[in-house]
Amino acid sequence: MKNSFTKHSILPLLINWLWAILWLMLPLSRKGSVAAIWLLGILLIIQSFLQKPPVRKKQLIISLLLFLFFLSHAIAFFFDPHRQELLNGLVRKLSLLVIPLIILLGNNILYNARKWSMRGFYTCLVISGLHMIADALLHSMDGFEMKYWMYHEFTEPNTLGAVYYSWYISIAMISLVYTKQDAIVQKLKYYLLVFFAILLLLCASKLFVMITIPIVLIRIFLQFKRKEKIAALGVLIIIAILGASPVIKRFKELKNTDWDVITLDQYKYDTPLNGITLRLVQWRLAYKILEDQNAWLFGTGAGSRQEILDAYYEKYNLYTGNPELDDRGYLGYNFHNQFVETAVGTGLAGLVILLLIFIYVFFCIRIQLILPIFVYIVTTIFFFTESVLERQAGITMFCLLVCTFKTDVVLKSDKNE
Repeated sequence: MKNSFTKHSILPLLINWLWAILWLMLPLSRKGSVAAIWLLGILLIIQSFLQKPPVRKKQLIISLLLFLFFLSHAIAFFFDPHRQELLNGLVRKLSLLVIPLIILLGNNILYNARKWSMRGFYTCLVISGLHMIADALLHSMDGFEMKYWMYHEFTEPNTLGAVYYSWYISIAMISLVYTKQDAIVQKLKYYLLVFFAILLLLCASKLFVMITIPIVLIRIFLQFKRKEKIAALGVLIIIAILGASPVIKRFKELKNTDWDVITLDQYKYDTPLNGITLRLVQWRLAYKILEDQNAWLFGTGAGSRQEILDAYYEKYNLYTGNPELDDRGYLGYNFHNQFVETAVGTGLAGLVILLLIFIYVFFCIRIQLILPIFVYIVTTIFFFTESVLERQAGITMFCLLVCTFKTDVVLKSDKNE
């Protein structure tokens, strides 16, 4: 009787719609995303009583690794003096526990997980992209300022910022060209690709422009016929012209890079640092912190990590702002590298667990996880340039990427589409 109820009730379909809404909310609303997670969890608990879900071994292992990663941060309660900061970070990282548990409960209940995920995800990017374009139009008409069409000013209407939004766009574009889409998305596939390419160029993240465009182009030109390639090339040229200004401006910042600043013993307020040299200086400071604090095994504690880094900014005389202008300079800037961030906060113990997560993901990626291997390669590269797991948007997306496995179970309503 339980199996009959499960098969014919509306609950499984409602769970799948909530799963799509969770992906829909990612760049639109943090509170909406959290609400979707908890509501989905409640429904899956109810469903698991009706139909005991089988536990997939690979899914269980990745969930346990994420639990251990969370634990490597929580253990700092025994020695970290900044417990409030540590607690705030652990609250953000609760998704490392909640999302894997939800997906474990939903195993073989989240019917066609990839399809429902991408439906919500593509929709959210279209909605947020149109919103940002409309906002930029309004600003540019009021004074004809073009700065609103580039980078953080362009993505200001959403809460992600240009870099994280570019990561989301990159995932969407790679998924569109490397995976088979359901009938609804397939009809709009090329329109979505063009729209997402424009958004990517306007966001002007150097990293994602450099790695996403070639990955997508290679697939397109291997897949298309001759006439389609010519048409695609024409569209790409138009897109490149439209988006050239913000991208070129961002790359020009690297033109006169002074590599000698990386090894300076002392800095000045006007020492020229760009996105690359600043990161290299921060990673150098990370080594100094681990060495000076003798924190190689368990780290400084995630609660104390930022304060110690700020102290090293002051120690090396890096620009720390002007209080009269409410400018804090580099104070508050994290390490911009999740592996370095983890090593300083949790020591080699936490770093090894994080590396094991990536190793295991690539071990089971070929036939198990929902998105193409290039998505995980791009995500790995992103972890070298940003502290992804220190932001809710990064934690939620990462958990969804590494914990969601494919399923062959199909609802009758899906078969009729």
